[in-house]
Amino acid sequence: MKATDLLAIALRIFALYLLYSTFMTAIQQYQYIHQVANVSAPGDVRGLVFLAIGQVACLLLVALALLKFPQTIARRLAAPASTETSTTGINAQELQSVAFCILGVYLVARSLADSFNNAAWIIYMLRGTPADQENLPAYAIQELITVIELLIGLFLCLKAEGLNQLIRRLRSAGVQ
Repeated sequence: MKATDLLAIALRIFALYLLYSTFMTAIQQYQYIHQVANVSAPGDVRGLVFLAIGQVACLLLVALALLKFPQTIARRLAAPASTETSTTGINAQELQSVAFCILGVYLVARSLADSFNNAAWIIYMLRGTPADQENLPAYAIQELITVIELLIGLFLCLKAEGLNQLIRRLRSAGVQ
């Protein structure tokens, strides 16, 4: 098994998780829009409907791309193959890079749905009454935390090999 094969398996698993998140987000958005429709004018709901449809569509497209093209995405995310491979086809450095990349994909998959959901709530609260805006700082902090998680996940996905080299250098510092 190669590093790209291992990463492709993880991408498929996280695509299934993202499909689940998409389904749950669609249900939540339907409930939120129904609540807003009961207390506001019909013109206010139209923007939220487009936002909810866009959010669910984006999550669905990312999940389907991960399901349809896991090998292609894995080849782009995985580090270039080294010349020293063991009998299983993957060495320790590649395994560590794949593990960092898998952790990054997990963080991205988890925080993607949360960031859309928090952004929708922030937009709703900004358009609402002052009573609606009481929880705005809490959602803004949650959105900030989610964006930081997303950036950490992207860093781990895209820079896993560099992080792997840094760890190897720190482990071998002073040893010759």
